[in-house]
Amino acid sequence: MKSESKHDRLFPTRHLTVSRKPGSNDTTSLMLAGKWLKDAGFTMGAIVRLEVWEDKIIIHKTDKVWVEEERIITKRMMVNKNTQKNNFPKPRA
Repeated sequence: MKSESKHDRLFPTRHLTVSRKPGSNDTTSLMLAGKWLKDAGFTMGAIVRLEVWEDKIIIHKTDKVWVEEERIITKRMMVNKNTQKNNFPKPRA
C-alpha cells in the first residue's frame, strides 16, 4: 500500500468571493484566511509563489525564507573640537 505524502492530501474545496480592494473602485481582491491554511502547511511568514493562468491561480509554498538584517544606527552630532561638547542649541520647551 502506498503511503500518503503531504502533497497527496486533499483538503475540502473552499468557495471564496472575489471582491473590490478597500479604497479602490477597480482593483479586485481575494483574501485567504483560516486555520486550514496552517493545516495545509502555509504557516505565518511562509513565502509563496503564485502561478496565474486565465481562470486559475495555483499557490505553491517555497523553501525560501525572509532574513532580517541587523543594522547599527550611528548617531552623529556636531561637537566642539576642543571640549567635545554639543554645539547645538537646546530645544525649546
